[in-house]
Amino acid sequence: MDEPKVFLIGGGEIISRETEEIDRAALAARKKSGAIVFVGAAANDSESYYECFKNYYASMCDEKDFVMLKSTTSAKEAREVLLGASLVYFGGGSTEVLYDVIQKWGGKQLLEDALENDVILAGLSAGAYVLAKEWRHFEDGKVETGPGFGLADITIECHSTDDSRKAIAEQTDENFIPLRNCEYYSC
Repeated sequence: MDEPKVFLIGGGEIISRETEEIDRAALAARKKSGAIVFVGAAANDSESYYECFKNYYASMCDEKDFVMLKSTTSAKEAREVLLGASLVYFGGGSTEVLYDVIQKWGGKQLLEDALENDVILAGLSAGAYVLAKEWRHFEDGKVETGPGFGLADITIECHSTDDSRKAIAEQTDENFIPLRNCEYYSC
């Protein structure tokens, strides 16, 4: 089996190091040197989220080059930064906002080009949703659905619970991979 290049993380708090085992696996999968890039568009380009991410990841590796791409970054600059990275991490927040930003930068083709350049892609919650083929989310008695870019050819549910898994299965009658917080899928 090929080594994983895509890591979908079901949720968890990096500030509490809840996903450390997963994050270390993503770091270990890197095949080249280059910046570790954080995309925080889903969280309104939160500087505090980026600083927390940077400090956390810096504590696990020797990399000193960290970059935050904001939703206002041009498509040309985003492409240059992403293709030169060793790892790109898509943070949690609003899936729709993150999807739209990636679409503006070049969408699926850009992400596929990154994989071709041996860039590791990791996503937490909303970040995982955009990397999957499709996503399901259960909230307030309703199942929300949406597209991802299909870097992982699966349908996922993040922040999964027993109740949400059951409700999604009943309301959609389809196969999906439920990911609890601190669980992941890689391919």
